[in-house]
Amino acid sequence: MNVTQDVILDLLPLYFSAEASADSRRLVDEYFAEHPSFAVKARESAAESGGGALPPDRVELRGLLEAKRRVRQRSYLMGAAIFFTIAPLSFVYHDGAFFFMMRESPVSAVAYGAVGLLLWIVYAVIRWKNRVIGI
Repeated sequence: MNVTQDVILDLLPLYFSAEASADSRRLVDEYFAEHPSFAVKARESAAESGGGALPPDRVELRGLLEAKRRVRQRSYLMGAAIFFTIAPLSFVYHDGAFFFMMRESPVSAVAYGAVGLLLWIVYAVIRWKNRVIGI
């Protein structure tokens, strides 16, 4: 059976993370024996990337990193939206009395609420766009 380099590239993450079956490990070892220069490159790439990670030129890795970035961005945006939505309802205890933002500083409360509403709209748009592309 003729094993191509693409098949070996697909097996490398499992091989270097020690999750590959014995047959797969033997197949990769045989390919490494036949192609020593590829074996050196694969081992160097695995050492640089921490072992079981995909080589940096792989499309799957770029897609995964992009999805992680979008989810992180959406999480930060949601946190900020929650903060600015709840901030007008906040209060401070000072000199034996409670001061509510909405009563004592209505302009600030409206400004915080408006920023919160804007952030929720941006969050909804980003979530809709991510849902369209499947993230």
